[in-house]
Amino acid sequence: SYSLLGVAQERAGKPDQAISSFRQAIALDSDYDVAYRNLGVSLHAAGQHPAAIENFEQALHLNPAHLSLFPKLGTELMQLERYDDAIRVWKTMLDRSIEDSEPYESLGICLFQAGQLSEARIAFHRALEIKGNSAPAFFGLALLNEQSGRLSEAIQLYETGLTIAPESSEVLDRLTQLRSQIKNP
Repeated sequence: SYSLLGVAQERAGKPDQAISSFRQAIALDSDYDVAYRNLGVSLHAAGQHPAAIENFEQALHLNPAHLSLFPKLGTELMQLERYDDAIRVWKTMLDRSIEDSEPYESLGICLFQAGQLSEARIAFHRALEIKGNSAPAFFGLALLNEQSGRLSEAIQLYETGLTIAPESSEVLDRLTQLRSQIKNP
C-alpha cells in the first residue's frame, strides 16, 4: 500500500517521497484518516506547516476520536501564531481526553503567547495539579511572574523547574539574567 511505503520513506528520511506516497494513498481512498495524519507529519517535516495543518484537520474531520492529532495540530497552529485556533484545539482535546498535564502545559504556553495571562496561569496550575513535577508549568509560571515584576518568585519557579529539567540551557540563561537584574537593578 502507498501508505506503508510512505511510512518507510518517512523513516528513511525522505519526506518528499513520503508526501507523494501518502497523496497517492489518499487518491485511492479519500476517507483514509491515517494517510492524512501521516501526510501531515511528512509535510511538517518538510516545513510545509499550512499544508500540514490542513491534513491534520482533515484527519480529525474523518476521525474525531484521533486524540494523537490534537497535539500535532495545536503545535502547528502555535508555530504559525494562530493562537485562537490553537487554543480551541487544546481546549477541545482537554474536553475529550483523560487528565494529562501536557495539554494544559501547551494550552498555558499558547494562552501566554496570545496575551491571555490569567488563563495561562490557570492552565499551568492545572498542569501542576495533575503532575506535580511539570517543568514546563513551573517555567510558564516563572515567565508570568517575571512579566508582572515578581522577580524573586520567578527565580524560585525557574529553580524548581530546573531541578526537574536541568538540561534547559535557555532557562538557565534566563535565570542568570534575572539574578543579575536583582543584584544590579
